[in-house]
Amino acid sequence: GSTDRTKEIAAKYASTYPSVISVINKMNGGHGSTINAGLKAATGKYFKVIDGDDYVDNQELICFLDLLERSHEDVISNDKVNFLDGDKPDNNNRMRFGPIVYDEHVSMEGITEEWNYTMHRTTLRTDVLRGKMPQIDEHCFYVDQELIIYSLALVKTLRASDAIMYYYRLGNAKQSVAPANVYKRRGNLLTVIRSVLDFYKGQAANIEFEAVVDYIERVIAEQINRYATVCLANVNCSTEDVTSVLELEKTVQKEFPSIYRKIPKNKYYSLAKMMPRRIYLAAVRSYFKKKR
Repeated sequence: GSTDRTKEIAAKYASTYPSVISVINKMNGGHGSTINAGLKAATGKYFKVIDGDDYVDNQELICFLDLLERSHEDVISNDKVNFLDGDKPDNNNRMRFGPIVYDEHVSMEGITEEWNYTMHRTTLRTDVLRGKMPQIDEHCFYVDQELIIYSLALVKTLRASDAIMYYYRLGNAKQSVAPANVYKRRGNLLTVIRSVLDFYKGQAANIEFEAVVDYIERVIAEQINRYATVCLANVNCSTEDVTSVLELEKTVQKEFPSIYRKIPKNKYYSLAKMMPRRIYLAAVRSYFKKKR
């Protein structure tokens, strides 16, 4: 879908390194489409997604590939470093996958809320995903949460790498995670939440480990809380935003009580639920205008 020289440059790399690089030329369907097409075309033992804004360290990647070659676990985790756009990453800001022993075979039965099972920190066995994982929503942002939850339902074992391989860029106003863009695309957040709730409804009973179900419930609950905050804690908050959040929470409370109990306390939701709509909107708009 690129309109610049990306296709030409990629083709040169594929010609030079045919066993390592292949080019998929398709219409731009967003992040989810990239994941779907990549998994379909993947020939390697493991499958890894790297955001276009981010990068991996070359030397750490070599060590990580060595680990992949000798591993058979369903998931290989890695540590990461967040950095602001324009700044040099500092490895002292290493963000660990969790309190887990490196380079040991671990059952997913031991997963706890202290683990950071995210797209940027996980590399997944291709054969575990292919043909078993649902399609990721296309033309939609924030679908990394779908990959997290869908894969959690499939994986059974993990090995943690001590590689600081992944460098996650923040602070660019054009990124989808920039606050203004998240509000603008809040409908995408709701689409993802609905998709993972439907998946949970159909698959939770089939997941082997109770601890994994608990973790999935927490991930979904955090996304619901995120959606509520994005909609309600904004100077542009509308009547439709309040209605959407309250209806979602009502549905979750009725149909998914175990997820509802895990939703963090949210003062904006509490106020929106308690106050007349008109008064809440006036109050929240006034508050955030003063904070500008």
